[in-house]
Amino acid sequence: MFGKLFGKEKFSLFELGRGYFFDYNNVVWEVVEIHNYKWGVDERTTEYKLNGYGKEAYLEVEKDDGEIICNFSVEVDKKDISPELTESDFEGEDILGELDYKNQSYILDSIEEGIYNNITNHESEKLTCFTFVDGEFFVAVEQWEDGSLEFFSGEEISPKSIKKIRKTK
Repeated sequence: MFGKLFGKEKFSLFELGRGYFFDYNNVVWEVVEIHNYKWGVDERTTEYKLNGYGKEAYLEVEKDDGEIICNFSVEVDKKDISPELTESDFEGEDILGELDYKNQSYILDSIEEGIYNNITNHESEKLTCFTFVDGEFFVAVEQWEDGSLEFFSGEEISPKSIKKIRKTK
């Protein structure tokens, strides 16, 4: 399993906890919440809600055929994608197949139904995630049980780009 070794402790990207820190893209990020997603029978994603220099972001970590996949994302406002989007754009047989974000077109790549578990707050809820891609960049639309939508923009990153993992002293 991929981990970082500092001193005598080895930290796995799958086992970070609240109060852990790491460096990514010249920012020191702190893990403030831990979320787990269960997709289908055997697929799981660990997501860390992060705070770095007053900004909020998310790091998702999962294994796919033995390979570690990391996605780094931030929440974006619906008006930055399309103010006209509604819950009905993501229901039924005529699901939105493409959307624009920052003058770039993203094509629907996957639809996954799953269970979200906030390990920190002990909350659980069903959701459907619609992932639109353009190369290594993505826009994810999460539709929750109550029909509400959340929007995220991000990219796949190398696990090796996560540096200096450490615990709060």
